[in-house]
Amino acid sequence: MRHGEPVGGVRYRGTADDPLSAKGWAQMEHAVGSCGAFDRIVTSPLRRCADFARSLAWQSGTPLTIEPGFREMHFGEWEGQTPQALMAACPDLLRQFWANPLAHPPPGAEALDAFRARVIAAWRAQLGASEDRTSLAIVHGGTVRAILAHLRHLPEPELACLSVPYASLHKAQVKPGGDRVELACIATGAR
Repeated sequence: MRHGEPVGGVRYRGTADDPLSAKGWAQMEHAVGSCGAFDRIVTSPLRRCADFARSLAWQSGTPLTIEPGFREMHFGEWEGQTPQALMAACPDLLRQFWANPLAHPPPGAEALDAFRARVIAAWRAQLGASEDRTSLAIVHGGTVRAILAHLRHLPEPELACLSVPYASLHKAQVKPGGDRVELACIATGAR
């Protein structure tokens, strides 16, 4: 599940630790309300994920794991910037990034292939800890895209093409060994 809308709206937030807005909390509550119980909850350590995960774990009595590998990609000099501000300041760089994020990362950003490797290593570790259990991972848009691209065997340039709205809940049913069985977006918190 991707976190809901953070305070400050749409921006290249990356590793900035902004909390959820009131709307973001409502989006996540709405999305989670449409699915069943979980045996465990795993979350990114960043507040826009972890605050809701802690609250949900406490309310439901579900064990909670903080997974540092599920942090969002670091956007370097673009951290905290809105797309509109970047379009005004460096339109060519932004367009190049949108066209091919692997070849044209933001200045000083975490490399996309390193980000994807970090996320997939954390995913595999959490799969090993979740055999025969239903887990909810509360993470970031980039993290969801990396996992979905991995499960669909998509190359890095196609990550940006995957639609992952705020508070969208994606289901991946995985066999032992990590092979995909079922993959679908089952809910969104859009309101």
